[in-house]
Amino acid sequence: MRERGGYDTSVSTKLVLMENGGLEIVNMPDWWEEPFGTSRKGMASYSGSWAIYSDQPCWSIAVKYSNVATYLNLIGNKPPYQIEVILGDPDSGNEMIFVKQEEK
Repeated sequence: MRERGGYDTSVSTKLVLMENGGLEIVNMPDWWEEPFGTSRKGMASYSGSWAIYSDQPCWSIAVKYSNVATYLNLIGNKPPYQIEVILGDPDSGNEMIFVKQEEK
C-alpha cells in the first residue's frame, strides 16, 4: 500500500463483518472505489451491511454502505478464508487481501 499507493501504512485498515450482518470498514484506501485502482492517497471509513452471495461455483460477500453496493471475493475451501478486494481492472492483478485476525 505504501509503495504502490503512497498510503500511510501506520494506520490499520480493517474490514469487520459482524454476526448481525453489520459492516464496519475502517481506514480503507480510496483506490478500492476507483475504476482503475488509482490512488488519491486518501482513506475513508464506512458503516453498512453484508451478506453471503453465491454465484456457483464462486462465493462472494455482498457489501452495502452509503449509496454503494459491491461484491468482495471469498477465497479458500476451508478456514482461514480470505477476502479479496480487486483494485481496478481484474486483469491487472492488483488486489488487497484480508485475513481474519483474532480479537485481542
